[in-house]
Amino acid sequence: MKKAFVSVVAVFCLVGCSQAAVDDEQFYAYTDKISSEQIQKVEVSAEFVYEYTPEYMQSISDSRVIGRIDTIRDADMKYNDVVGYTYGRLTVLHVLSGNLSVEEEIEYAKPGGVIEYSKWNAAQPQADQEKRAYLLDKNNEQAPAYVDILLENDIHVEAGKSYLIYLKFSDDMNRYEVIGLGNGLREVIGLDRNTQDISSLEKLKIKNNTTNINEDLAAYRNEHIK
Repeated sequence: MKKAFVSVVAVFCLVGCSQAAVDDEQFYAYTDKISSEQIQKVEVSAEFVYEYTPEYMQSISDSRVIGRIDTIRDADMKYNDVVGYTYGRLTVLHVLSGNLSVEEEIEYAKPGGVIEYSKWNAAQPQADQEKRAYLLDKNNEQAPAYVDILLENDIHVEAGKSYLIYLKFSDDMNRYEVIGLGNGLREVIGLDRNTQDISSLEKLKIKNNTTNINEDLAAYRNEHIK
């Protein structure tokens, strides 16, 4: 992940999170087996050097596609010690621009996710680890099994849903990285999860994760994607 931020603040929130169970074996999310009571939310704020505008995301991405999330396999802190990555597989339904092909299945990595507390805690500064251990002991509390961590203005992916996705191949991870936070990952409204190909964009909408307004996909492509 390109570390565009200059400062990061993480705050624990005593709030559980959950994702709707996926009722089709084709679509798998590891989080379906985790109870919301086992998860503690970590709020992360950051100041960015760059704004993830469509023009900037176009300049740093390899491909712009409509992709369906087939699996959400796991998450860890291996390649990013701030928010980690979630890993899985997606199917390309439509290529807006770039070098991928329709029906191609690719491995992806997306910043943030639901990560084992022990893995997340081990990646934090020693002083922070000691402070958390002290507070847990003082309050006679146990650490959560998992943390749910995202940078602000980002979203989690959901298995079976399709998104407009900006992708850049990462040699380090040997898979495609989702870039641009919530600006580079926008849910497509109007697609059935069993859709295999998209012949027209005219009737499709994409969700603006800032305003929560559904916008015209064809118009977005004509204006922003080359």
